[in-house]
Formats: sequence, C-alpha cells, structure tokens
Amino acid sequence: MANPWLSRRRMVLSAAAVPLALSMAPRAAPAAAANVEAAARERIELDDGWDFRFGDDESGWEPVRLPHTWNDQDGQDGGDDYHRGPGWYRRTLRLPAESSSSRVFLQFDGANTVTDAWLDDVHLGQHRDGYTRFRFDITGTVRPGADNDLVVRVSNVHNADVAPLSADFTFAGGLYRSVSLQLTTRCTWTCSTTADPAPTCANAR
Repeated sequence: MANPWLSRRRMVLSAAAVPLALSMAPRAAPAAAANVEAAARERIELDDGWDFRFGDDESGWEPVRLPHTWNDQDGQDGGDDYHRGPGWYRRTLRLPAESSSSRVFLQFDGANTVTDAWLDDVHLGQHRDGYTRFRFDITGTVRPGADNDLVVRVSNVHNADVAPLSADFTFAGGLYRSVSLQLTTRCTWTCSTTADPAPTCANAR
C-alpha cells in the first residue's frame, strides 16, 4: 500500500523543481538592448589625414597615417641613441551638423609619453603616460558642421615623474595607436579609464 505522506512529499518536490529549472535555463541576450547600445554610441576613426613634424621648427610638415612613430628606424638597433623630443601632429575635424545633440570625446588609444592637445587653439588637456588609453571631452569646444583645427604635441623626452623611467625597449614617441571620436548620447554612464583621476562624463546631461 502506498504511503500517502511520501506521495505528497514527491508532489511538493516536483512542483518546486519546475521554477528552479526555468530560472537556471540559459537566456538569450535581448537584441533590443544591443540595438539601443549601438545607437547610443558612435566611433569615428581619425587615423587618416594627419600632418607631422619632429621638433619645434614650424617647417617640415609631412603627411602621415596612424599608427605612427618617429622612431620606426632609429629605434630598431637596440641602442639608446634614438630621437627623443617633441613631435607635432595636426589635422582638420569636421562633424556633421546633426551631431550637435551628441556628447563628443576625442580618444587616444596610445601616445608616448606626454601628450597635449588643442582644438581651435583651446587647450584640451595633458596626459602623462605612454601606455594607457585616454580621452578629452570636446563637446563644448568642437563646432559641428564646421572645420575644426586639431593640434597634438607628443613628447618622449625622459621624464623623471612619468614611469617607466628605464627599460630594455625603445620609448617610441608618437601616436602609435589609433585616434578616434566617440559620440554618445547627452546622458551617459562614465567614460573614464583607469588612467583618469575622476569620471569624465558620469550621468551627464
């Protein structure tokens, strides 16, 4: 004869297992969320259209494409006699007029070692490190629908307060990785990196 207590216990355990199994089942990522994220952020590559000169002499500009370093030749022999100094980059930025509703960041994926940037003669800031990505918020400076003059100074001069101070490799100067514009909505979460002292666009409106 079946034990009624055991039968009821099996029924309770079976009923409890159904929601547990459903909660553990893998869920597909919602396509709508991915579409919203893609629409909220746009990346514009800026690897083409640059002019470059080494040193502070105003002459001698030459066209280059990123990534670029002025130590691609003299930094290959393993010695410590390669050029260390300031290099200058310039190019024109033009954003479509409709991007005036976006927040705009100028992003550098790698520049060695101390980098200063100006947009239409406005100093955007300085970054002191050769191996981390960084951004400048240019929303209030860039003029959508017009030509904007971007100038970047990068120096790989030995600097006692910028690590590393010495290494068994060349401190290749220049914009050695890509540069881009990051366009986001006016309300975004933080866009800061580990190299930034504080968030640059947290919950901005």
